[in-house]
Amino acid sequence: MLNQKLSLLFAKIADMQELLRQNSFKVAANRKIARIIAESDRDFAELAADDKLSGIEGIGESAIARINEFCTTGTISEYEELLEFVPASVLDMLKINGLGPKSVSMLWREYDIDNIRLLLAVAREGRLEKLPGFGKKKAEAVMSNIMFQMEAGDRILLGRAIEIVELIRFQVNNIAPSVTIHPVGSTRRCCETVGDVDLLAVTDNPDEFAIAFLSIEGITEVTSQTDTKISFSWKEPDSMRQPVPGEIFIVSPDAEHAALCFLTPSAAQRDLLCKQAESKKMTLKASGLFKGDKLIKCPSEPAVYKKLGLPYIAPTLQDDTTAQQAAIDKKLPEVVRLADIRGDLHMHTTASDGRSSIDDLINAAMMLKYEYIAITDHSKSSVIANGLSTRDLLAEVERLQELNEQIKGLTILAGCEVDILSDGSLDYDDDVLKQLDYITASIHSGMTGTRKKNTSRILKAMESPYVKSISHPTGRYIKYRQPMDLDMPRIFQQAVDTNTALEISSQPARLDLSAEHVRQAIDMGVKLAINTDAHDASGLFLMSLGVSIAQKGWAAKADIINTMPLKKFKAWLDKS
Repeated sequence: MLNQKLSLLFAKIADMQELLRQNSFKVAANRKIARIIAESDRDFAELAADDKLSGIEGIGESAIARINEFCTTGTISEYEELLEFVPASVLDMLKINGLGPKSVSMLWREYDIDNIRLLLAVAREGRLEKLPGFGKKKAEAVMSNIMFQMEAGDRILLGRAIEIVELIRFQVNNIAPSVTIHPVGSTRRCCETVGDVDLLAVTDNPDEFAIAFLSIEGITEVTSQTDTKISFSWKEPDSMRQPVPGEIFIVSPDAEHAALCFLTPSAAQRDLLCKQAESKKMTLKASGLFKGDKLIKCPSEPAVYKKLGLPYIAPTLQDDTTAQQAAIDKKLPEVVRLADIRGDLHMHTTASDGRSSIDDLINAAMMLKYEYIAITDHSKSSVIANGLSTRDLLAEVERLQELNEQIKGLTILAGCEVDILSDGSLDYDDDVLKQLDYITASIHSGMTGTRKKNTSRILKAMESPYVKSISHPTGRYIKYRQPMDLDMPRIFQQAVDTNTALEISSQPARLDLSAEHVRQAIDMGVKLAINTDAHDASGLFLMSLGVSIAQKGWAAKADIINTMPLKKFKAWLDKS
């Protein structure tokens, strides 16, 4: 679908109109159109072709004309005209967390600050804090956020890297079904961000594969090509995103597993493997494991490690040599697996800001063969997320209880993602909370407070006997928003003392708790929950990302509450 690019165009039109201080009603109208398109599960290109756009609530004649123009030309003339008046460097300033269009417009139009590097220089010199609407605290936050995003650079989120791999795999398999495509490198290790999307192609016919690979949609540039490797740039068709660099290595089926062992790990882990191979009079490289000139065929990656005299460790544990050494010393736990997950305890419906109905979420959960799920729409203070009033929440609880009586094989917990307010209190009174089966509490606002205040809010929330978990505890958005300043050891201890679980969010932009925090938490005895925070039915299939973060933090099955069978999980709920 073209919806993503179309929605982004309308959002950018609104941004540029606001930067140019044009009519506020037009700005609001374009933002509304962008939101309608982004949240729709219908293909607007098909709707335009079938002349059915007029049936979409909120889409008027002006929007229809521009959508039709986009479907015909690939762009919108209004967008192209606005670009002539707004420098790209000014638009880049909107990517800085804490700066909205009004602030950027003021900086650009009244103070000639028209790019991020100049803004950073002005902040460092102490001049930004003297400008209207800033002050010392906001200026320091802007400077910190600029540095944070500069450090993140052009790396992409793990979720996007996986999407690219799947798009490439799908297209290659349509042309050459005998070829096996694997992600390798940081994508296969499930790193939070990925620089290059590296792949391994396993084929008996490398020439045929190369022809097939170079013919697929998305390959925008080939920078080098040999019989064993192609370096390329990838850009999703009909997307406004920047191209992503990548390499695809080509090996024979007999070399498949050795190549995976060579191409997946970090440089440090790869060096360890290669030195171990040398000690056994062998050579490990991208083209396979060799004894002299003879390729040694191995049926699996564990078999390669066995040849090297090492215990096998999962790809997610190959970021450095720490896990390998622990495995050698027999101190590495058996980490949790995706197959261990029995339920998902954080998801949203159309009642709040979700895009799927309760029935759609239930169907997805049954496809995943879950034993239980918790429906956790937002609470009333989350206005931007269409949080539920007390009346609406209790009506949802009643409906979920009715569904539980009708549906066999899946238990539906009536829950809520309850906002933790500025003083640490919860968004509903106890007489409402006690009617719910599962409550996860979260901070969604006021994240720039002091360490003491931020921490005290979470500590107080965990004191409630009704709160079973804290969702996305640090509030970070990878590449965009830094985590809150928190005293994590105190939070971990409070979680233990109150038997409150902490969440590992599977959302690609969150992955919160981080692997580092997971390791610290389980060392202190904290129970964790791996959830998707799904906002549509497809979101339930992101669980593997959260599991990968749990693995990186050495979390075992016993550390995760939603690996428990239903009866044991309910007993844990009663105790917590």
